[in-house]
Amino acid sequence: MSARVVMEGLDELITEMTKAPEEIRREGMEILQEETTGAAVEIGSALGVHRKTGKLLRSLRVTFPSSTILQGIVQLVAPHAHLQFGTKARETDQGASRGRMPDIDVVVPIAQRRRERMYRRMREMLERRGFQVSA
Repeated sequence: MSARVVMEGLDELITEMTKAPEEIRREGMEILQEETTGAAVEIGSALGVHRKTGKLLRSLRVTFPSSTILQGIVQLVAPHAHLQFGTKARETDQGASRGRMPDIDVVVPIAQRRRERMYRRMREMLERRGFQVSA
C-alpha cells in the first residue's frame, strides 16, 4: 500500500493525523506523549540546578488537551516563570543599581530538541507504514 500526504508544518501534521486510521493515531499519540513527558523531565532536571525555593520547578505542568488531536503542552505556571529569560540591568529611581538577572536558557533549547526528535520519530513511523514523507 502506498500513500502520499504533503505537509508543510506542524498544523498540517496535526490535521492529517486526526484523519489517520486509529492505529496510526494511537502510535502518533504515544510518540507525542513520550517526547512531551521526556521534555518535562529534562526541563525539571535542568531547573533543579537553579533551585532556590523550588516553586518554579513545582509549577512545571504537562497537559494533553485532547485524546484525538496531537498536542502536548509543557508549561511553567509560576507567576515568576518569565524570569527564566532573565532581566535587563535595573536601577531604582534614585539610580542605585540592582543588577540584572541572567537567563537560565533551559526551556527553549530542550523543547526545540524534543520537538525535532518527535518530528523524526513521526516521520519514521509513517515511512514504516508505507507513507512517502519528505521534510
